[in-house]
Amino acid sequence: MFNKRFAQILGAGGKRLVHNGNVVESKITNLGLILPIPAHSKNFVQYIRIKNMVYLSGHLPMPGYPGGTLIVGKLGKDVSIEEGYAAARLVGLNLCATLKANIGDLDKVKRIVKLTGFVNCVDGFDSQPQVMNGCSELFYKIFGDEVGSHCRTSIGVNALPMGVPVEIDAIVEVDEDLASIPPTPSAAATTTTSSPAEAPQTAAPAAPAAAASASLYPLHAHGVFCYL
Repeated sequence: MFNKRFAQILGAGGKRLVHNGNVVESKITNLGLILPIPAHSKNFVQYIRIKNMVYLSGHLPMPGYPGGTLIVGKLGKDVSIEEGYAAARLVGLNLCATLKANIGDLDKVKRIVKLTGFVNCVDGFDSQPQVMNGCSELFYKIFGDEVGSHCRTSIGVNALPMGVPVEIDAIVEVDEDLASIPPTPSAAATTTTSSPAEAPQTAAPAAPAAAASASLYPLHAHGVFCYL
């Protein structure tokens, strides 16, 4: 059943036109979305920059509204393509949050180079590209056609960490001015995290077909373990 919390948040968002000098973040706001606060793991990093190339670890669809729970489920069984699309879009926002925490301004992204998406699905499910479109189309909308245009791989798998429906990693080119600046510690480094066993879980909320193009998940996460 569609989670009432999502409906309440949706009712407050979406129609404002905002420009605060940060073009990409203004586009995110105008879509009715909010970047989550990125979490971290003690076992690895979410972000590595080598000169002007950034490599992002696999991110999960962790909603960021207060008290949010991890979205879980399997495509072709208990998650529809529209819900998978929305989950992939949510992962895209988490990727953006990690980028912002490390480079300071999403306008410094020069090119989304490559996305690799893993879709948790039943045997015979072949709509992985439609699920991954949730992330790809978000990036086209917020970064524009030139910067947001990327190579992509969509892979079906029989399981993902913590039972999530989709996990996505990314390779990103950033402004060359950043190449000579040592990476700064991520804001996520001070975030208290929970263990996977403590992370709350919920089935992916049922969404209307229009959810594929709607802003389903305004985000504001607080210290949950969300990267594996």
